[in-house]
Amino acid sequence: MKKLISFIVLVFFLALGTTHAQWTFEGNFPNDTFLFPGTTGGHGVAVDPDGKVWLQHYGTSDSVFDANTSTWKKTRALYVFNADGTPAAFSPIKTVTVGGVTDTLYNSGRGLRADADGNILASHFDEIFRINYQTGEGMGLIQPVPGATADAAAVDAAGNVYYGSVIPGNPIRIYTPDLTFIGDAIPSTRG
Repeated sequence: MKKLISFIVLVFFLALGTTHAQWTFEGNFPNDTFLFPGTTGGHGVAVDPDGKVWLQHYGTSDSVFDANTSTWKKTRALYVFNADGTPAAFSPIKTVTVGGVTDTLYNSGRGLRADADGNILASHFDEIFRINYQTGEGMGLIQPVPGATADAAAVDAAGNVYYGSVIPGNPIRIYTPDLTFIGDAIPSTRG
């Protein structure tokens, strides 16, 4: 009986506490007129050291003109907003240039993460781009397992970057903070 009364008192106080812990809706971010474009909504969010909010789509959200084919091609742009909701000067990001090679963000957005220095790791299908959080410029690129869909990268306290795949049978790969391959943490996962 003592246990039952103690349980009832505990449930009462938990219920009382949750009735006072209410969220207050302050409005849509970044504003009421920006509806996240595209058909699939957000798939990644990160906040950089300057307080800018980075948003990523899974599906297409914008387009770029392809001069080779004279057509518009759909892309999965990255949207970057200052803390006050205004677009960053370099937003949206539709292409990323690393080592003189420009990649258009055609492939599905798979997640965002800030690295140890605050730069953004943007996973797009089987590639992970490192993007300078202050300028929006590409800093690095890895393609851990070609054709294997990446998850959002993970970062440890030492700044090492971890890659995992949503596809079973692929490794979890470890990279140094400068994206040099170290080795596999696990040779094969369940996905």
